[in-house]
Amino acid sequence: MIVKQIALAIAFSPRLEANLAEAARLRKLFDAHLTLIHVGDHEAHDACVLEKLFEKHGLSHQNTHVLWKHGNPVEAILDSCREEEINLLVTGAMEKEGIITYLKGSIARQLGRKAQCSVLMLTEPSVQPHAFKNIVVGGNDHESKTSYTLELAIELARRDQAKLNIIQEADYHRMAQLGSDVKSEKEISTIKNELIDEDRKKLDSLLSCTDCGQVHVNTMNIEGKPGIAISNFAREHQADLLVLTAPENKLSLFDRVFQHDMEYVLAHLPCNVLIVHQPQFN
Repeated sequence: MIVKQIALAIAFSPRLEANLAEAARLRKLFDAHLTLIHVGDHEAHDACVLEKLFEKHGLSHQNTHVLWKHGNPVEAILDSCREEEINLLVTGAMEKEGIITYLKGSIARQLGRKAQCSVLMLTEPSVQPHAFKNIVVGGNDHESKTSYTLELAIELARRDQAKLNIIQEADYHRMAQLGSDVKSEKEISTIKNELIDEDRKKLDSLLSCTDCGQVHVNTMNIEGKPGIAISNFAREHQADLLVLTAPENKLSLFDRVFQHDMEYVLAHLPCNVLIVHQPQFN
């Protein structure tokens, strides 16, 4: 099983029920255990509120439990994820942030940058959640990480009966121009096609080791700056989930100022975004 332990970061806000309903759907989809994590003060009746929501959305104390934590919200949530051996952390997230919030980092974005487990950021959660129908996943080569990202995206598409678009993005024209020699347009075009062909062969090799089953898979190379190109594709094709491999290193303020590929996505969430880490726990 790819996802065994799911966590949801909760606050007693107007979005609580919608976020909980989405997490409950995923818990059922993967037959996983759900952990709710609340950081901060809470009132006595908050537990009663959750009990009512449990009953409404098919949750029980056998498949779901609540952690009441204090301290720094981000650190407390990340510590809980490590302690509970969480595979997938779910959190609500606004599509866009103001520049100050972006540079400081909202809780959702900080979790996306710092978590060691996969993080699903929900931009428009619903109290009546529906299956993902149009999933976009990054297929660029990240050594062994990409294979797990594709495996998780394919499994999610299979369970939700979704269409899956695997996108390889690169600035192929610029790459073809690199080097000190002056190249003709014909030479640039030849090198560009060779680069695209090489990427396609890498993806074909990855997919040959993965069981796609009945999933409808569409593969495509798109030209543009990584992060921006796939975000624009997801937005233009009305994807309801964008799946990306987590960066090799944790993102920092430096990556926000000198924008890393992933930081562009985090700053302009085109839809729900799943940042995939390889599982830390068996």
